[in-house]
Amino acid sequence: MSESITRREMLAGTAAAGLCLSPTLRSLLAAETKPAFKIGACDWSLGQHQTPVALEVAKKIGLDGVEVSFDGGDRFDLREQAVRKQYLEASQKLGIEIPSLAMGLLNGVPYSSDPQAERWVGECVDVMAQLKVKIVLLAFFGKGNIKGKTELQE
Repeated sequence: MSESITRREMLAGTAAAGLCLSPTLRSLLAAETKPAFKIGACDWSLGQHQTPVALEVAKKIGLDGVEVSFDGGDRFDLREQAVRKQYLEASQKLGIEIPSLAMGLLNGVPYSSDPQAERWVGECVDVMAQLKVKIVLLAFFGKGNIKGKTELQE
């Protein structure tokens, strides 16, 4: 008994085989899939608070980015152009993003009650523009906690 194949079945089989052998399809199927989201950490969580070394640590452990501390002081003050340049060069060289800044200093110097905190936030916004960063963590823990203090929340 002989089985015959229809022209439609023959064309479908040929097309499927052609697609399977196609270099484009093979390369698409073999390509690594891109993760749906990126993972980063705060520089202080990496044991490298307010230093570009945090980006090196992030690269070493496979992270995509680092939230960088914006704090005053002598160590890597982001208000200084040379410091921003160090961070940007490290970011580009290592392929580690700087998606956000963090103002942890507001935990000890409350934004709600200390006038210098408002000035610092303004300076941080200026730095964000220069680093092309669109997100900042304004910390409100410790002395800066406004939970249950309705007069400070208004």
